[in-house]
Amino acid sequence: MNTQDDEQLQDDLPELDENGYAGPSKSSLKRESHALQKLGETLAKMSPAALKALPLPDNLRDAIEHMQSITSRGASRRQRQYLGKVMRNVDAEPIREAIEALEQKQHRALGHFHSIERWRDRFLEEGEAAATDFIDKYPATDRQHLRSLVRAASNAGSEEKRTRAARSLFKYLREIMTDEPAQANDDN
Repeated sequence: MNTQDDEQLQDDLPELDENGYAGPSKSSLKRESHALQKLGETLAKMSPAALKALPLPDNLRDAIEHMQSITSRGASRRQRQYLGKVMRNVDAEPIREAIEALEQKQHRALGHFHSIERWRDRFLEEGEAAATDFIDKYPATDRQHLRSLVRAASNAGSEEKRTRAARSLFKYLREIMTDEPAQANDDN
């Protein structure tokens, strides 16, 4: 080997910093690769409607759609690895942020749903007494209609009628509580 070849080899080596560090370790690269593969698996578990809302490049979207159609265990494993490989060429941070925003939106919607359920259950337990508190929080409520729904739920004879009346009450509460989103975060 001549000196020209030695110089070429030296140029091909990564530059070391003052501590002799040449870049990320093999372990950290592997952890990052596994994290990207996990992110890809998370994406593959999402519904097509949720995926449309995410900022995904076409090649990643195609790999995810292909992953969702696979039923074979071995093929699924290979596709997950391929998905991880595609993810390495994509900026994952905007995707993570979009997934987080989507999860927060779903969490708020679930909290709102539970709030409506708590009001419905309170009406079923307390009857007219809960109506006053509800009307104070949601002044746009049709008092007469609400009270008739509460009476129907309280006076229903059979289990089927009670269920139907409770469902009607829930639907009305959802209408009212959705019309006034500023007050939908009540502590009830």
